[in-house]
Amino acid sequence: MQKLPSKLIAQAFLKKYLLKDQVHQNALCIKNMVYKMSFAFSYENHGRKMYSDSMTRHFNRFRYDEYQSLKDSQFKLALQSKHEKKNFQNVLKQFEKDEFQKFFEKSSKRQDRRSSELPERYDNYEYYTQFARMGEFNDYLIVMRRELGDKSKQIEEKVIDLLEIGVVRRSHQNTAHLTKMSFSDCHRYIAVGVDLKNDEHQTFFIKDVKSNVFLNDRLEDVFNVKFSKCGNYLYYVKQDDRLWSNAIYKHKIGSEMSKDELIYQEKDESFYLELMQSKDKKYLFIDCRSKANSEIHALDRETGEIKCLVKRSDNCKAFLNHVNDKFFALVNKDLKTKENCYDFKVITMSQASPSSKGYNIQDFYIPEEGEVIREIDIFEDCLVLYIYKEGSVYMRVVDLNNPQSNYKISLGDEYLAGTSISPGLNENLKTETFRFHVDTPFVYNQVFDFDFKKKKSILLQDFELDGPQFKKNNYISEIVYANSKDGVTIPITILRAKKFQKNRQNKLLLHGYGSYGVNLDIGFSINYLSALEEGWTLAFAHVRGGGERGQKWHQDAILDKKPNSFYDFISCAEYLVAEGYTHPSLMCAYGASAGGVLVGAVMNMRPELFKACILNYPFLDVLTSLLDKNQALSASDYDDFGNPLEYQYYYDLISSYSPYENIQLDAEYPAVYITCGSNDYRAPLWNVLKYVNRFRDRVQTPTRTKEFCPKNIVVNVLDSGHSGEQGVIHGIKEKALYLAFLEYVVTKCNNDIKVEEI
Repeated sequence: MQKLPSKLIAQAFLKKYLLKDQVHQNALCIKNMVYKMSFAFSYENHGRKMYSDSMTRHFNRFRYDEYQSLKDSQFKLALQSKHEKKNFQNVLKQFEKDEFQKFFEKSSKRQDRRSSELPERYDNYEYYTQFARMGEFNDYLIVMRRELGDKSKQIEEKVIDLLEIGVVRRSHQNTAHLTKMSFSDCHRYIAVGVDLKNDEHQTFFIKDVKSNVFLNDRLEDVFNVKFSKCGNYLYYVKQDDRLWSNAIYKHKIGSEMSKDELIYQEKDESFYLELMQSKDKKYLFIDCRSKANSEIHALDRETGEIKCLVKRSDNCKAFLNHVNDKFFALVNKDLKTKENCYDFKVITMSQASPSSKGYNIQDFYIPEEGEVIREIDIFEDCLVLYIYKEGSVYMRVVDLNNPQSNYKISLGDEYLAGTSISPGLNENLKTETFRFHVDTPFVYNQVFDFDFKKKKSILLQDFELDGPQFKKNNYISEIVYANSKDGVTIPITILRAKKFQKNRQNKLLLHGYGSYGVNLDIGFSINYLSALEEGWTLAFAHVRGGGERGQKWHQDAILDKKPNSFYDFISCAEYLVAEGYTHPSLMCAYGASAGGVLVGAVMNMRPELFKACILNYPFLDVLTSLLDKNQALSASDYDDFGNPLEYQYYYDLISSYSPYENIQLDAEYPAVYITCGSNDYRAPLWNVLKYVNRFRDRVQTPTRTKEFCPKNIVVNVLDSGHSGEQGVIHGIKEKALYLAFLEYVVTKCNNDIKVEEI
């Protein structure tokens, strides 16, 4: 039988099965579909099979994905990865000598030259860390301790050095890093979590510190561990091959892992398990958590008895601790009335009698309007709340016996926009002081103790980095506000020079995230000091979907409201141009992880807004990921994005904004620089390389920017997981590369503006 031309069959297929469904019709990609499908179809398979492996059907929607094979074939993925690495080296030659060396050399000279950190108390010991390096560039921490008491009799003990672990020393010096530690109550035994390959798969080893030997126990694919009261057993959270933490086991020290007792099994894939220990050491909390809900069980560390404190049916996010025979809980819903809180509030849960099953629930502390509680620490007599409120951060101390008696710890006017506060170790329940750390965009890791009696913060360390001194008095941080499409004001934190002029002649990098209720924190970056010195202005758009203004801020950009975060980011960019901060030919965008959804979507919606975009370990092929039940994190992501497998509405909605689905045909795009990891399970390599291929197929050859590589998109594929390669110098290099790329594109490849003339 004579074969029909495959292109004609493809066209007939589209006409019959796609174009009759007007809801799904997408004029932008029909031309590209026909072109790609002409290679996939022939007369014979058209007669037997409605669609090839690249064509799928959901809710009567046909979806053609010409690069699905990159997800399905490890060989093809490895082949393109090798090609992209070669292409990256060719592109790097164009800006390595000038732009990269300028950013890298200055940043790499600004390093923390301390040999150790300040000690912190934990029971009767002082723990501290020493800085060391193994392999070529892998910086790591050696944990040391001294027993408190007569200083003349104190003996320094080495608690953990990763090079003491044989498998690290032999095979993983360039990649291994310490992830978690757990101590037995007597401090003789320590369980040490190690990520051997930098792929988020953790292995726990147990050391007898007193004898200075590692035991034979080796717990693989474990997320976290805690000791029993007696110290003879470990409870641990087991992960499957997708890193889903879904089971808790009890392990007798010295026995084989195969003989461990299953304590708790999670069946809902949207929930992940965690083990936490109460501050008074009486309980372990089995924390079952999705992105929107919690179920928490208390496990008695002495008896092993388990009781449920927060039910899944409460539909409440909660965090628990225990002290003075009471449970203290941070909750976002009233457990009695089931009403939502403005944000989180603190409640107490106490038993009326030892035999009673129920709990008396009382409000303990309700935050003021606008206060967002980010962290909570508990001591014998008080709570310490770490609070964010519209650009400022502070702490609040609340008396456990009289919650109306509380006071605010503020750091001063110099600690405003962009400042972050984080708690120290603070393991002791009874203490006169607590430790906290402060970073600002211009100041690195200040260490404070707060004295409860004196109600005074004491600066213990104000560390100056070695190398070129940064003149922080020449720069400021400020917050401005842009009106979004629906009139909501969006805060933007801006780091700029004091001599800055609003003349639209400034290079500017706009950051965004907007997912999971996570704040776009700024903190301190060595590389960004160099960027400021080179004339860049740094802006951070706190769009909806994040947590900057509490729960509602997050909920206003999830599910059907997800596009709000895109409109917010566009409005912030337009505001910065309108107010004279920058110009589209000088403005660039940055998105990391789920921020890749944000920046990728905005590029499709308004490609003319930016000269270049940076995508770090980005989530780009949203629809493919969420349609795959076996993909890590898919089930938990349904809370934010919706479930396209079960609901046609969310299939259509995600299809309308997913960056991979909506790359415009024959439109000019910004130059794009992507960093990704070959071992990244959160934003897999295939999701990046599919996007890169479709980008090169569809977008217009650049005219506003000199074409320095195919369609001006370049990929830096690292042998790493989601957090990049190990070692301080690798982190500095990674950021210096994308800053050098931006400098190169904006100053040397810019056909719109001659930057040297402004």
